[in-house]
Amino acid sequence: YGAEVWFIQSPCVSSLSYRVQFIFEGGVTATIKIAMKDFQTDSDVVISNMTVLPESDQRKGFGKKAVQNILAWAKEMEFHEVRATQVQNHVECFWEKNGFFKAPKPNPCNDFIIYL
Repeated sequence: YGAEVWFIQSPCVSSLSYRVQFIFEGGVTATIKIAMKDFQTDSDVVISNMTVLPESDQRKGFGKKAVQNILAWAKEMEFHEVRATQVQNHVECFWEKNGFFKAPKPNPCNDFIIYL
């Protein structure tokens, strides 16, 4: 899927965490932190944060491409649920446009979910 992947080592982690970085044309990078087989949410993949740099290239579709690549990979791996956690209010529409829906209440972390 064209990504560089790094394992994130942490002594107090409830799942395996990785930093996934996509490098697009013009040197634009989209970096996504994921956790796999998260025991707190029972999700197959949890996206905990995402950045697109440089900031001047945000809102140009690079984040969408990165998320689509993560979803394609997750589907190929036969995972069933991908969750975006701690979604800030001003980016909820991004997740909805990418097929995610707001997790049912209680939802203290403002999570969004997509089933594959």
